[in-house]
Amino acid sequence: MDIHDVLLSLETMHHAYLAEGGAETAEEFEEALRTSGIIQERSPDTYVRVYEQFGIDDARAVRERASRKAFTGRNIFILTITSITTEAQNALLKTLEEPSPNTIFFLVVRSADSLLPTLRSRVQFLGTGKSKGRGTVDARVFISAIPSERLTMLTSVLEERDTTSAIALLSSLEEHLAAKDRRDVSSRRALKAVYTARRYIADKGSAMKALLENVALTVPRV
Repeated sequence: MDIHDVLLSLETMHHAYLAEGGAETAEEFEEALRTSGIIQERSPDTYVRVYEQFGIDDARAVRERASRKAFTGRNIFILTITSITTEAQNALLKTLEEPSPNTIFFLVVRSADSLLPTLRSRVQFLGTGKSKGRGTVDARVFISAIPSERLTMLTSVLEERDTTSAIALLSSLEEHLAAKDRRDVSSRRALKAVYTARRYIADKGSAMKALLENVALTVPRV
């Protein structure tokens, strides 16, 4: 999934996205958002910042800004972060766990592995050519495969306990399932399995194998 896929439908947009990169990646996001008409020039609801060191005061400032009502109906945050303290990550996590209505975050970091697993679990990964984990699984291929093939695809993720790739897959599956008819029982059951996996997979000592295998066996094949 890349920024252009995200912009296809505002109704299905997640509240927070993450990509690896730097200023150029953030500029790409901002340009795509302007081209799509989601943000306007000099909009007071667009918060674009570059941080060499993102600290607790920065996290508090972002939280306070996110709590404000948007003049144009939607608050957009594009934050480029080179380094972030653990204290700031925990503060930012609280903001992402309790997102304000009509607020969307785009976080650009040098390496997703530098973030706490709990923070990574609250965002959807955007592909920029750099943000794929070691054992990245293509969600489209995963959905079209039979259960036994899906389990094989998860082998490297499980062997390396590659949380980054696992969360990236779950994010893509969540997006796919959220777009389906909510009256479909199998889709609702699968979405619940994905939500559960996303919630616990980053926890220390989590049963990653059981969580991902449950998703592999529950998501309907298309």
